[in-house]
Amino acid sequence: MPDIAAQRPAAGAPIESAWGAQVHDAVEGIQHGTVSITVSTGAVGTSVVTFPRPYAVKPNATAIAEIGISAKPSVAITGITATTLQLSISRGDGVASGNVTVHWIAIGTLA
Repeated sequence: MPDIAAQRPAAGAPIESAWGAQVHDAVEGIQHGTVSITVSTGAVGTSVVTFPRPYAVKPNATAIAEIGISAKPSVAITGITATTLQLSISRGDGVASGNVTVHWIAIGTLA
């Protein structure tokens, strides 16, 4: 994490409340979760995630599928707002329908 204040606290020294508040706000802006998406053969599965706490503006986000590399997964964030994240996933291995667990993380300033 980059420095967010001019003076970081020294080991064993009291933490200045302004510095601690900045760190707290930065950490609080990280949200994550998992969603199970049903994918049919040759189709794209989608899901909309509503953030537990809304952001002030659109956050940065990423997602990854919990599936073997042989499945040739393609995960995309196809829409993101301050309150929601839309995920799309497809399988490139021709395997029949199934559920795929997708892990997501969003980082930003909370509303």
